[in-house]
Amino acid sequence: MPTSGEFRLGIAVRLTAVAVLVVSLVLLFWGLTLPILSVTKFWLFGDTVSIVSAIKSLYAGDEMFLATILLVFSILFPVAKNLSMIAVFINGARIGRVSRRLMRFAAVLGKWSMLDVFIVAILVASVKLGILAHASVLSALYFFAASVILTNLLTTGMEWWLRRREDAGD
Repeated sequence: MPTSGEFRLGIAVRLTAVAVLVVSLVLLFWGLTLPILSVTKFWLFGDTVSIVSAIKSLYAGDEMFLATILLVFSILFPVAKNLSMIAVFINGARIGRVSRRLMRFAAVLGKWSMLDVFIVAILVASVKLGILAHASVLSALYFFAASVILTNLLTTGMEWWLRRREDAGD
């Protein structure tokens, strides 16, 4: 029997949520490791960049601040968010105070998870303004965005469900 302030989640909800979060982690992995951007300069020289390779290049080029920002917002925040939500659903059927805190933590991280999608969009827009270079977005951007959107939908849905339950006085 749940104590006051706790809610029970059925096994089907928990398994579905964990499955969605695992899919989200797979999409995130692809989004981080596959090429996200292709840049062609002077119609001859081309380069493709993944988020992971961009972080490595920035660290190698002594751009510590930019590399760390990209590492934190592109890798650490999304992974921490997914793992905290998985912990909520694996922890047990009861959603209590600790689970709510983990969900709020995940919600805060989710607000920063799309940062590099916007960075890539700005980069592509700025390169397209140049005459001698061409940039195009590759599949990793879509995998990354899908991962973030899936996790955010699940987090938002759970927060909505919890608020509704609290408002009903269950």
